[in-house]
Amino acid sequence: MAATRWGCLVPGKISEDFFMAIKENLPAQDHKFVAVASRDLAKAQTFADRFGFERAYDSYEEVGQDSDVG
Repeated sequence: MAATRWGCLVPGKISEDFFMAIKENLPAQDHKFVAVASRDLAKAQTFADRFGFERAYDSYEEVGQDSDVG
């Protein structure tokens, strides 16, 4: 089974809890954190660094257009 390739559009408290639960409860080979977006690029990058997302964007549309998410 292929890994789920995640994107995150709102890197707030609920998203932190959600992605932490994935990280702590699912085998690493079952998920891949690909892209996160926020209107504030620094916030997106901080979230990406904390959870291991490959890319951070300052536009929600960019996550939607990222062919690696899905």
